Amino acid sequence: MQTVKGDGLSDPGPLLSQGWMARKLFSRGDHEGALRYGRLAPESLEAQNIVRAINLLRRRTVEQSEEWSFARKYFVPPWDLADVCLGVAYAVRKYGVLERLRPPGVRILRIAERLEPESPDVSLLQGWCASGTGDYEGAVAGAKKAIELAPQYAKAWIALGFFAQ
Repeated sequence: MQTVKGDGLSDPGPLLSQGWMARKLFSRGDHEGALRYGRLAPESLEAQNIVRAINLLRRRTVEQSEEWSFARKYFVPPWDLADVCLGVAYAVRKYGVLERLRPPGVRILRIAERLEPESPDVSLLQGWCASGTGDYEGAVAGAKKAIELAPQYAKAWIALGFFAQ
C-alpha cells in the first residue's frame, strides 16, 4: 500500500496534469476545455469522471430543451383546444405576424382562459400581450396571476421583473 502522507490510507496515485486541468476547467465552467483535457487522459479516473459529468449535463440540456419546446408543448398531439388557442395567440404575439391578427389573437387567448382558467401559461401570455400594447399594469397583473397559479414558474417571475421596470 502506497501512503505518501503517512496517514495509513492508500493514496490514489499521481494525478495526471491533464486530469488536473480537466478538473480546474470544469470547475470554472469551461466544459469544452475540460473535455479536451479529459480526453487526453483516458487512464485518469478524475478525467473520466469529468468527461462523464459533462456528457450527462449535455444530455440533460437536450432533454430539457425538447421537453420545454413551445411547439412540442402546444402543437404536438394529443391536442386540446386550450393548448391550440394558447399556441396561436402566442405565435401572433411573438412573431408580430400579421399585426392585424392581434384582435383575434386576444379573443383566442380569452377562449383559452375560459377553457383553462388555472393555466399559468395563459395568464403569462395575457401579460405579454398587454405589454405589447403598452398596458404595463395589465402586464404586471398577468404575471402576478401566473405566479399565484404556479409559484415556482420562473418565466412568470422573470416577466414580472421585466414588466415592473
